[in-house]
Amino acid sequence: MKKYYIELPYIGVLKVEVNAETKEEALEKLAEADKEEIFKDKINGISYIDEDWNYHEQVTQGNISNAVQYDLFIEEVEEDK
Repeated sequence: MKKYYIELPYIGVLKVEVNAETKEEALEKLAEADKEEIFKDKINGISYIDEDWNYHEQVTQGNISNAVQYDLFIEEVEEDK
């Protein structure tokens, strides 16, 4: 059996809810979190919702992009009381 090393371009959107006082704090917590633990929904204060992955032979070609989402989106869901 042969073995293959692969680097497969993919575009993904991670969907989570983060408990924080501000949007900036929420982004910081998410950036510092262990990504594998996010997918296992094992981080206190970060709730995994879903992810969308799309695999491509290449992500961009010329001025054409295969990205499904270009910008960060963040909104307050509810205030923790």
